[in-house]
Amino acid sequence: MKQAIINAVVHTGEEIIENGVVIVENGTIISVQKEIPNDIKTIDLKGNHLAAGFIDIQINGGEKYYFSQTPNEETIQDIYDASMKYGTTHVLPCLISSSKETILEGIEAVRNYMKKHQNGVIGMHLEGPIFKSAKAWST
Repeated sequence: MKQAIINAVVHTGEEIIENGVVIVENGTIISVQKEIPNDIKTIDLKGNHLAAGFIDIQINGGEKYYFSQTPNEETIQDIYDASMKYGTTHVLPCLISSSKETILEGIEAVRNYMKKHQNGVIGMHLEGPIFKSAKAWST
């Protein structure tokens, strides 16, 4: 189904289009233009701004929880929800240098979360020095 997002200030990355129209079909942007097509469902942004979402490749926490302290799905959801409020649509929850147990919990939490949710959680950022020291795995 096609829809037209109208009356928007559209930021394309190359220009700013006042009163822009964004044509979307099945969740994919197919056109950015100035004319509103006939016989198409419209969504009026009433002059608000429309831009691509940001990506945060190293975010440690949300509003309530810190991933290295509570590496679970609830924390991942908190990180995602808090990020969406400010235009960050995709995230990699970050686990700082931690014990082997915490790292494995974090990996499992992200894996399970991503199986259940098709949103902007696109993986996990794992900080070192776990990859350079066998000692880190012995703790």
